[in-house]
Amino acid sequence: MRYRMPGRHCTYLLDKCHGYGMTSPPFHVGDFVWCAFPESENPARPSRHHHVSYILAASAEQAIVAYTTSQPLRHVAGRPGVIHFSAEHAANLGQTREFWLHLWRVGHLPVTPVWFPGLSDPANVVVGRVSQTMRRELEAKTKEVFSRHRPETEQLGPLRPRGGE
Repeated sequence: MRYRMPGRHCTYLLDKCHGYGMTSPPFHVGDFVWCAFPESENPARPSRHHHVSYILAASAEQAIVAYTTSQPLRHVAGRPGVIHFSAEHAANLGQTREFWLHLWRVGHLPVTPVWFPGLSDPANVVVGRVSQTMRRELEAKTKEVFSRHRPETEQLGPLRPRGGE
């Protein structure tokens, strides 16, 4: 699956966006990681609260992540791109309780310790990893959301596409 990674420079923490020294991040597509997922009120700034997110795409400098929540999303139940993980499945992914993956809410983030606090200890960055089969299923669902419903998605983070991008 191909995701367009934004090419412009980071507008927040510009000095930390480049030169972090990694040839590739310690996480990959299909991983659940801790990050400072931005809030809607401040879409270009890292949240003060760390949040588990799903890696949709990653390079040495940028990552596209999808939001997860342990709160039931009743208002979007049945919508394509909102995937429920049972407590049992969640436990296999390093989670402590059931959760929902929300592919409609996506962060475009620089790969820096400010956004991914676990980078200072690469052995503890990844919380869990989906199977290859599940990764392919999630890629298909992500493709569906972004090909059919892109205007309805919430894209956050300092590297998010602007306007007609």
